[in-house]
Amino acid sequence: MHFNNDTDLYRTIGSNIKHYRQQANLTQMQLAEKAQISISYLSKIEASGCDKSLSISVLNQIANVLNVEINDFLRRRRQMPRQANRFGGGANTNRNGLHFEQTTSLNTALQNAGFIIANHFEVYDRNQLLGYSINQDEFSTIFLRQNGINDRAINSKRWKPDEAFINEIDKTVYIIEKKFQRTSGSVDEKLATFPFKIREYRRLFRSYWLRFDLYLSIVI
Repeated sequence: MHFNNDTDLYRTIGSNIKHYRQQANLTQMQLAEKAQISISYLSKIEASGCDKSLSISVLNQIANVLNVEINDFLRRRRQMPRQANRFGGGANTNRNGLHFEQTTSLNTALQNAGFIIANHFEVYDRNQLLGYSINQDEFSTIFLRQNGINDRAINSKRWKPDEAFINEIDKTVYIIEKKFQRTSGSVDEKLATFPFKIREYRRLFRSYWLRFDLYLSIVI
């Protein structure tokens, strides 16, 4: 197997480790514990921009846990590029708006600030779990249901925030809505619905504080 450079090699290994970990239904925390490495180290190895070198000993430990051969980590797997959905949304949603909403990422911002994202939504500072970075349907399936909150019985509709951060340290839920607008349209409508949405979200949370933030990208 030929690699263009060391970075290409490390990224291939990291991608394969993540692939086989998910096939084994293991979280990053579980694999890190079984392989006797830190979760921050494993998270950096699996990151899409991985440039972290690995010793043969660590590779062997991970391979043994995942029940694969070390050579399996060196194989290239063809992956479809992840792109923003340009076809969803209402009749008045434009392509630029969807691109802004779907390619601005809370996870990326947190990682750039030095935090670790594990299992797609767990946020760590070193080995301490701070909370959860979730969006859309994950808000119901991961956060509400795990906390025994039946949103359908409480609210008139199922709310799907663009993104949300659940801070488990200070018990605060940050609801994040994003809006792009090139011409006159629905931004004023979205602002007008804020008080109603805040009341509806507050009905869901009895043991959490609530913060509601709107991020706008307006082109005139």
